[in-house]
Amino acid sequence: MSEPGGRKAKNSQFVIILFPEGESRLLREFFHLLFCHQAKNLETEDFIHTLPGQDTDQDRLIKKEGHTLQTRFTTKDGLTTYQMVKAGLGVSFNQTMIARDWKEEVVQVPLSPKRFVSLGMALPKKEKISPAVQRFMDCLEQWMVEFLK
Repeated sequence: MSEPGGRKAKNSQFVIILFPEGESRLLREFFHLLFCHQAKNLETEDFIHTLPGQDTDQDRLIKKEGHTLQTRFTTKDGLTTYQMVKAGLGVSFNQTMIARDWKEEVVQVPLSPKRFVSLGMALPKKEKISPAVQRFMDCLEQWMVEFLK
């Protein structure tokens, strides 16, 4: 899909389930089997909701798929959500792009089918952008291609 200025929207794998690494191997395998095949199983877990009611990608997915989650805690940012999952207070989900550097003590399991979020940049017509903006767009596009590999 082309955007103004001739750029294409980029996609990032959207949903990964986050749950505490300290759980038993059997439980991790159980989570992997369930969550890779059926996101609705989140409804039975204590859920940590990041920025509820703020029209976030998380809110949109919950609404689109009709989930009724058992929200136990809410947070104002993904890192706090991650730390709460790490502490064993519940499960959550986030974009891979946000969670890619979070490696310690939290298991990340992709959902199937994959859910995606479009990333884009709103710009005036390509002929009207400054050279600095053009360089920034080129740099950002190169970074995104590398990042999303």
